[in-house]
Amino acid sequence: MASAARSSTGQLAYLQRPVNVVLVLGTFVAITLPLAAFGWAVGGHDRGDIEALTRTLPVQVYLVVFGLSHFFITFTVYLHRDNRAYFASTRRRRTVFYAIPAVILIGTALYTGLGLAPRLVGLTTAFFLAIRAFDFFHLNRQSFGVLQLFKGRSGRRFAPWVRTVENAYFLAWAALLFVTFLQPGMRFAATPPSLILIALIVLSGLAILVGYARAWSLGAPGRDLALALGYWAAQTASVALGVVWIGFYAFSLAMHYVEYHVLMWPRWSRTRLASDAIPDRLFAPLRARPMLFYAILFGLGALYLVLNEAGLEPRPLPVNLLVHVFDGLFLFHYFVEMYLWKFREPFFRDSLGPLYFPRASS
Repeated sequence: MASAARSSTGQLAYLQRPVNVVLVLGTFVAITLPLAAFGWAVGGHDRGDIEALTRTLPVQVYLVVFGLSHFFITFTVYLHRDNRAYFASTRRRRTVFYAIPAVILIGTALYTGLGLAPRLVGLTTAFFLAIRAFDFFHLNRQSFGVLQLFKGRSGRRFAPWVRTVENAYFLAWAALLFVTFLQPGMRFAATPPSLILIALIVLSGLAILVGYARAWSLGAPGRDLALALGYWAAQTASVALGVVWIGFYAFSLAMHYVEYHVLMWPRWSRTRLASDAIPDRLFAPLRARPMLFYAILFGLGALYLVLNEAGLEPRPLPVNLLVHVFDGLFLFHYFVEMYLWKFREPFFRDSLGPLYFPRASS
């Protein structure tokens, strides 16, 4: 998610509205911490058994309601006519929007569904590591972008270097997650790479605080700064859970999931639908029935868990391919989101800016 355009009006930016603040920041208290406490209580960190923790009912409900649904909701904007028209306008965009996602979905389904993964161990390992690195990068890149949205109109009060340092800060956390992922038991270890990254996180964190103090001295609203700092602190604590043990990483994602749903709400519920476009016409009835829409999202998530964990070994080939099409959706989501949130591009600035930084009514 790229940094947002800034509103010059008196209205609150979208993420600064009280209901959205409560939803996003409250997630850390209401979901992240209780799930982490649950994971600690059942002893997953002692046994290092991530799969067993994932199969517990509270975690599976959490994954269906918040996690898996956030992957599927990407399609609600991916298929809108305006997006399709924009990405069909040049060869490069067609490659990004159509060709590469198709290769991701079909390639993942065939490679894993046809049983090629165990035969090509080196390639499979490299692919798996790349996905994990992409996952960690995606989480912290979105955190960086949402932090810019939480700044609202105060963003102009910050020195340009603050955004650069914030980006480095979150990238260092992504790298630290990956370093922990590579450790025995996927637990934090005080290795030289880990200590270097922690030093970078501490130094960049201190620089960020200096930048916020400077912005406040230049007249940035205290409320804007408090919201941004609160979000920054909550995301820092969330990702730190995953660094302690990767088994807690799923809980680190709680704010990521919720903020994504919050950000997607105006995109799927308010953007213009084209009556002459088949995907838009098919989606219109669901948009008019939000509860049915979310029920379908949750149902797809539950279907994935059932297919993936039903113990059908060997699975029938059609079922196996379907399971791994779902797997491809995760990588599809990471890739597509890199190109669907670019406020620096006029198309997204013009279409998304009014949703997140509305103009004051005259």
